[in-house]
Amino acid sequence: MDRVCSVVLKGNSRILSLIGLSVLFPLVACDPQRGERDAAPVDPPVGFAALANEPLLLREDTAAILAKPILASQDRDGRLFVADGSDRNVKVYAPDGQRLMTIGRAGRGPGEFSQLSDAQTYHDSVIAYDFTLARLSIFNSAGRFVRSQSMKPAPFSTRVIDDSLLLLIRHPAQGGKLLRIARLDGSVLAEFFERREYFENPKLRPLTAVFADGRDGRIFAHIFGDDSVFVFDYRGRLLGSGPIGSSAEITSFRTALRAHNGEVQSKDGKWFHDGARAVMKLVVISGGLAVMQVARYDTQSGTDILEGGEMLVVGVRDGVATAVGRTEMTSGLVGRDYAGAPIFFRYANAEATTYAIHTWVLK
Repeated sequence: MDRVCSVVLKGNSRILSLIGLSVLFPLVACDPQRGERDAAPVDPPVGFAALANEPLLLREDTAAILAKPILASQDRDGRLFVADGSDRNVKVYAPDGQRLMTIGRAGRGPGEFSQLSDAQTYHDSVIAYDFTLARLSIFNSAGRFVRSQSMKPAPFSTRVIDDSLLLLIRHPAQGGKLLRIARLDGSVLAEFFERREYFENPKLRPLTAVFADGRDGRIFAHIFGDDSVFVFDYRGRLLGSGPIGSSAEITSFRTALRAHNGEVQSKDGKWFHDGARAVMKLVVISGGLAVMQVARYDTQSGTDILEGGEMLVVGVRDGVATAVGRTEMTSGLVGRDYAGAPIFFRYANAEATTYAIHTWVLK
C-alpha cells in the first residue's frame, strides 16, 4: 500500500463490518506505457479487510466553500482535488485538509467551464472535462491553465485510469459504442460496450446513463436503472457480468416504466422511477475490485449521494461479477486516492457547509 494514503487520511482506525469478504478474487496487471495488456490473474490476497480512517475535516479559508463535490482524486504529494459541479471549478486541499487553491472558474473561455462534468489528476497535471463545450482542459500542478483540446466525438464524461489513459463514456442517447479507452492525444485503443436492448424504449433512453471506471487492467460498467454490472479488460473483452448483489432489490427502470403504464410522468407529476433503488456512483479501486453506492433515487429534490446508502464491493471470477462485501454508510462515494482506496465524503455540520472525508484501506 502506498504511504500517501496513510499520510493524507491518518488517524485511529476502526473495522467496518463487511459481509462475505472471505471470497477472494485474482488481481490483474496492466502496463500503462503500452496502454493494454491481458488481464492475467496473479496470486490473490491472503486476506481482505476494510479499515476506515478517522474523518479528516476540509478547512476553507475563503467564502467560496465546496458546494457540490462530484469527483475526488489525489496526486502523489497527497493533495486532494475535488471537482465542484456547482461552482464549476476544482478545489485543492493540502494533506491536512486546508484549502490550497482553486483551479478554473465558470465561463466559456480558456481554463473556464460552462459545465464541469469531471476533473482528476493525471501524472503531474489536472485534466477537467466540459460536456457542454466538448472540451478537455489541462492545468499544471500549480493550477495554471496549460491548454485545451476538443473531444470529437464528444463523450458524456471521462475518467482517468492508471494515471495514463482516459476512459471516455458516452450517454446512451448518443448511440453507438458507449466506452472508449484513449490516450490524452485522443488516439483510441479500444471501443466497446454496446447494449442496445437496454435503450430500445425512446422514452427511457434519455433518462438513463452509463457509470464506468477503470484501474489495474479492468473496466467496470453499469447502466443506470439496471441491476447488472459488466467487467472488461483494456481491449474491451468481457471478463464477466452478473447481478450487482445488493441486499435489497435494485429497481429495473424498464420494469418500473411498464408498471407506470409506459408513461415517464403521471398527471400528478410523479415520475415512474421516483424512489427506485439504483446505483448512484461507481469507483474502481485497487485489486481488481469496484465500489458501488446504492441509494433511493429522488426525482423531486434530487438524490444527495453524501447522505450515504449501501456500499457494495464488487469483483469478478470465472466470468461472474457479483458483490463480495457490503455495508451501510452515512457517507457518499466520491472518488479514490492515489493508492487506489475509495474516498468518502459526508457532511460535518447541520448546515451542510463543512465536509469530512475518510477512506478504506484494503489489505
